[in-house]
Amino acid sequence: MKKLIAALLLLAAQTVFAATPTIVGTPVTVGNTTSGNTSTGGTGSYTITASGDDLIIDVTAVYHTATFSLSSITTSSGSITTDKAFAASLAGSIYLGTGIYRIHNATAASYTITLSWSVSVNGWAMMLAQGHGIAGLDVAIPTQTGGSSVSPATGSITVSSGDLVVALIGDGTGGNGSSLTWTSPFVQFAYGGFTSIGMDIFAADDAPAAGAISAAGTFGASATWIAQIAAYSGSATAVCTHAGITSAGGTAVPNGTTGSYWLKSGSFGTPNCSTTFYWCPALGNFCTN
Repeated sequence: MKKLIAALLLLAAQTVFAATPTIVGTPVTVGNTTSGNTSTGGTGSYTITASGDDLIIDVTAVYHTATFSLSSITTSSGSITTDKAFAASLAGSIYLGTGIYRIHNATAASYTITLSWSVSVNGWAMMLAQGHGIAGLDVAIPTQTGGSSVSPATGSITVSSGDLVVALIGDGTGGNGSSLTWTSPFVQFAYGGFTSIGMDIFAADDAPAAGAISAAGTFGASATWIAQIAAYSGSATAVCTHAGITSAGGTAVPNGTTGSYWLKSGSFGTPNCSTTFYWCPALGNFCTN
């Protein structure tokens, strides 16, 4: 019986599943934070900790008097994929806009993202998050929704089981986003508030069941808002989810193709996130992914 259990455990450890994408690390927010400040640009930075992960870039901005656009978004390294081009629309009595961008298969490095606007916007925010195991968009991102109320909500999309669903709600009124309560199963991963010019909320639902899904919440007081939702599918090949010990003495999550990690064989090598056992400190044991 003991031999049978051991064999089953070994088989389970070596079984390759499609990766379930997820947010790792702590998302960050940046933006202009002075009341009444205007800006024709904007810069934010994020450090990717594991090569092969994606940098998700959510952009929100507000302009009080007319529609406007994002003239450009650039990166200090790699190339930017446009998941949903920035677009602004009238929400209440002001104009709010969102856009979702991504650096796919980023290398472990620090990235500087720079925005340029068509006008001196009244406020902007950028949310940066590291996505692990992302193959690409599962479904087309719908048109953003907006309004002025206590109940912001995104449009509905139909997702596949195991997708990573991300949503953002930009508050153009100022002050109310801090008291936003997300409707389950969404949870708030990061929040950035900017005095009198709006705020950006980011939430995610890991591995939902297949079917229609939308994100919604409730403000503590009525606010002018804009909302957006997106779904990312997992990689068709195995990816590692546990950090290993690197030859440099640190810890990192292997990407399956590069890097040197302490292996069960007693030497450093590159785990393939499928059959190669490497030391996983969080588990206190060797694992394959």
